[in-house]
Amino acid sequence: MKERLDYIQVLRGLFLMLPVFHHLTANMNKMGIPIVLNSLQDQLLHRSVDIFFFISGFIISYIQKDNYNPINFLYKRLKRILPLYYIVSCIILFVYLYDFTLFNNSTGNKTDILSSFLLIQAKSGYAPLLNVSWSLCYEVIFYFLFSVGIFIFRERFIYFFVCIILLILFYFLKFKSYIILSNRSI
Repeated sequence: MKERLDYIQVLRGLFLMLPVFHHLTANMNKMGIPIVLNSLQDQLLHRSVDIFFFISGFIISYIQKDNYNPINFLYKRLKRILPLYYIVSCIILFVYLYDFTLFNNSTGNKTDILSSFLLIQAKSGYAPLLNVSWSLCYEVIFYFLFSVGIFIFRERFIYFFVCIILLILFYFLKFKSYIILSNRSI
């Protein structure tokens, strides 16, 4: 029996709520309600999504430690996120078709509907229907990479996973693309 990771789950929940707080403070500032953050608080809010993904990756690798069925893993993960995502996306699509000017003012109202439903990154200059779907795109990519690792490496997939994480970290540190990922429009 695996040990429960309650403290890590609490930490994960905290880093899940920090982006919500970040968006809330930014929107309050836009409405004229000043919320002033010091630079450390601002950096923590900007990096909270990255830390959330890192903790989530650890938890997924921990709970998958003895399960080597990639199809089952993908099915369980996608079953948790896709139904609600598609329901919300369909509602947003109906509103968009009714009045597209309500959406994506930062991209001149250019919306990539197809990429929104395929959960892939929108074309340059376009935005998804649901702005928060950019993070789900990365999550789905992670699930597929993780499944490939389970399939190819079976019992040794954790080594594959660690190598992928190290390569991603190297890429982010070397090319500083974490700035691009963390500074998404609100």
